[in-house]
Amino acid sequence: SNSVEHTTCCFIIDCNSMDIKWKGTDCKESILNVKFGPKSDMFVLVDDEYKVYIYDNKSRCNHDLYKPKLRVLTNIHKAKIMSIDFSKDSYFIQTSSADY
Repeated sequence: SNSVEHTTCCFIIDCNSMDIKWKGTDCKESILNVKFGPKSDMFVLVDDEYKVYIYDNKSRCNHDLYKPKLRVLTNIHKAKIMSIDFSKDSYFIQTSSADY
């Protein structure tokens, strides 16, 4: 059988110039939600395979060299992830899903 592996893209776009600053291709399934932390120093993606991708976004100040780094990939849920939220200091990330 011919199985085709696909990758979902996530773009970060400079709102002033409309230039694509980053194209993320870590997710293999549809991205369901994206959330930036309160200080914008990290962001989280969740996909259709119930995975949580946590990115370091500290390079955001240098728009020419913008390269978020994948810090953590977790697979802690067994059903669709419904929401993501950060604590005010970005120390904690909370996710909720249909499994609990």
